[in-house]
Amino acid sequence: LAENLVIQVQMYCKSECQIINNLIPVSSELENDHFKSWVRIAYYMNAVANGQEKASVAMIKILENIKRFDKESHDKKLYVGAN
Repeated sequence: LAENLVIQVQMYCKSECQIINNLIPVSSELENDHFKSWVRIAYYMNAVANGQEKASVAMIKILENIKRFDKESHDKKLYVGAN
């Protein structure tokens, strides 16, 4: 990734990671895969914010876990309009 994009991703993760962290208890009230994927999203956002993971790798992991979270929601019909 271009350096300016990496900086933008890091800034975004720094500004939003607390919100993501605060939603971990909420995700634990859903299905097991919701919780596991949300914790991984939080991990990678925090790691990017703190410079512990490469942004390019972490972005892929974040997107994979968003997909996992959404698939679990779809499979369990846990979304608005599912009924």
